[in-house]
Amino acid sequence: MLPSFFKRAGTAIVIAGSQLAAAYIGQWAVFILYGAVMLLSLWEFYRMTEADGVKPQKLSGWLLSLVSYSLIFLWFAHGVSIKNMLFPVLFGIIIFTIELYRKKEDPFRNIAHTILGVVYVAFPFVTILLFTAPPQTGYTYSYQILM
Repeated sequence: MLPSFFKRAGTAIVIAGSQLAAAYIGQWAVFILYGAVMLLSLWEFYRMTEADGVKPQKLSGWLLSLVSYSLIFLWFAHGVSIKNMLFPVLFGIIIFTIELYRKKEDPFRNIAHTILGVVYVAFPFVTILLFTAPPQTGYTYSYQILM
């Protein structure tokens, strides 16, 4: 029992330290850290759905999440045009098109779990990014909010 406690405590210290370091380093470090955690979490979500017999489009889900995450970050942090938010819609259409040609069993369930992974896993990470630079501050990054 005690070695398990130390292993978990060590993991918690490393995670907390990396989050504090990223918050202090700056907005891009937070973006990269949480982007990596988002992709790992999405990988875990798709792995769990596969254990239930679902065949999600993992690569499409990762790309849709990464594109959405990146575009929203670039929109609020660096003023990229809001018109670019149409790219995730294109990826959504591509997910449906790919599923037509995959010839997997239960295609609607596969599509649903692919998109659910994006909504359930990726969007909360987007909100974390939005919390770091709220509109009240003119979208100026503040590490104090994360602390």
